[in-house]
Amino acid sequence: MLFLPFDPNITLALKIRDFKYLSDYYDVRVPITDKDILLGKKAVSFKIDVGAIPKTYKPGGKMFYQLETITERIIVTEVDRSGFLALEGYKEPPRSTYTKKITTSTILFTALIFIVI
Repeated sequence: MLFLPFDPNITLALKIRDFKYLSDYYDVRVPITDKDILLGKKAVSFKIDVGAIPKTYKPGGKMFYQLETITERIIVTEVDRSGFLALEGYKEPPRSTYTKKITTSTILFTALIFIVI
């Protein structure tokens, strides 16, 4: 017999945040009922309909997510993980060299002012 001293009614919530308004999110919830998942013997997997997620939530093909564990008896939810999900075919934009030019020119200009003074 398996005795779990915690609430076995656990829901996993994946929240995909809107980049413009981070308080807005697209929510996918999956109830966890398999005891092997609760004991950490199996991984959780679920499907997300990316087409149903509004475009403002995935600018350029990248989405910010938070993964939370929710229980029925405990009111507190906890953010377990957060990060970015990239859609298939996503490519990082090239880094700008403009800031390096500003930094170099600023240093040269500052050095020139000290030399003149």
